Amino acid sequence: MTDQPNQSDRRGLIGWIITHPKSTLALSILLMAALALLGLSRFAESRLAAKIAAIKAKGEPTTIQDLLARQRIIPDDQNRVISVMKIGERIRKVTLTDEQSEQLPFIGLAILPKTGIRWAASTIEAADAFLTQIENETADLHTAMQLKDSFLVMSWLNPPTTTATDLHSVRTSAKVLALSAITAAQHGDATRAAQLTTDTLQLIRTMDGTPSLVREMFNDGITTLACDACERVVNSVTLSDASLIEFQRLLAAADRRSNIREGLLSERAAYLDTTRWYRANTKNIGLQLNTQNLNSRIPSAFWGYLPAVPALDIAEGVDFFNEIVDATVKPDGTTIARLQQIESRYAVMPWYTLVSKTFVAPFSRYAILSFRAGGQLRALRVAIAAERYRLNLKQWPVNAADLVPRFIDAIPPDPIDGRPIRYAIIPEGIKTWTISDENDNRDNGGDVQRIESGSNRHKPTDFGWVILNPDLRGRDCVTETTTEELPISGPATQN
Repeated sequence: MTDQPNQSDRRGLIGWIITHPKSTLALSILLMAALALLGLSRFAESRLAAKIAAIKAKGEPTTIQDLLARQRIIPDDQNRVISVMKIGERIRKVTLTDEQSEQLPFIGLAILPKTGIRWAASTIEAADAFLTQIENETADLHTAMQLKDSFLVMSWLNPPTTTATDLHSVRTSAKVLALSAITAAQHGDATRAAQLTTDTLQLIRTMDGTPSLVREMFNDGITTLACDACERVVNSVTLSDASLIEFQRLLAAADRRSNIREGLLSERAAYLDTTRWYRANTKNIGLQLNTQNLNSRIPSAFWGYLPAVPALDIAEGVDFFNEIVDATVKPDGTTIARLQQIESRYAVMPWYTLVSKTFVAPFSRYAILSFRAGGQLRALRVAIAAERYRLNLKQWPVNAADLVPRFIDAIPPDPIDGRPIRYAIIPEGIKTWTISDENDNRDNGGDVQRIESGSNRHKPTDFGWVILNPDLRGRDCVTETTTEELPISGPATQN
């Protein structure tokens, strides 16, 4: 007999492997790759889950439901912001004539003159006529300002988008109060001007509520508007020390470095909920994702079925949001620089970040605008304290430190760089400011552009206020170009 293998020995798995070595090697490589991808997917999912769990452990929101659960429900008749919105909606239905639109600041197209300048007779007449049209609404606004509680409820949708019940109506109400306050001051009615200015300043806190960047940016605009009106009233009519103390109280109550962190927490939660929804709807090929200032069309079927990629992608976005949230835990003079550094590092993201890269927005820009509004509010607090000093001691304080503690508890820091709010005596009175140079946040000596005119007029590079000497307040508008009557301020002497 010859030693020949049985035919059966060449059958089965072993036999196939022996007779097909190349195919066996290829299949082995594919199997190992599949196992590796499975392991990578499990690792990526586990890592992402751990990151989300860590956020939850700190009591921070990770879903739209978490954001909704943080909202307070107040009866409409007790909620100041709801009342303000409804009144603002009524005011928005009032149709302006072409003449009113041309003459009215705030409500119409007219540009406000320099602070301390008396309005033209035609502007005052147009303001009076408009305010007569809405005198019931103005009275209702004053009543609404007496409500103690206020909470702005945001609508969070899924896939996450944020909407607010008509924020523009709040801004309309703010404009009306500002116009009313300054108009009363133009008529020399100090009592009514003080009351309406108080109402205007109270609006700064009216939009307190569910944190979001939309609400934060909107409220920053109202803050600047209210502070502008307050400065103009002070520069138009002599107010009592009691009225100025009330202004200071309201400004101090509204003072906050920034709510930017709360807004970023909501942005992160919306990001996480967006990606969850997105993974559950992978059949929607080419789904349009709308983010803050960004639009991105993502091939969802491709992204959703790639092993490990979705989890790795989402985790990259979580890392980005975690870093910017951590950078704003205690906002200070270094916050903006830290945010900018984080954004620059995430400007180039790994190849697999098909979704998260669309959410890497310039949040440092939001911080700059928010800090600037907060700095303007603090600068006004110092300016009002200086006016109280002048009323009581018949002269301007030489330094801002002279205001402490009688007229202000302490000079608040500039949110941009952490140094005390700047103060300087100028030929026209005094000015206070926060820095916010677009390039390197340098101090430009109080270039606030509140009293400059002609060739000296340009976009301000610092942001703040001027309180005029009493003899320069309420000057007639026909004399505002006479430099002898209103000298252009020279270099500021910084505190």
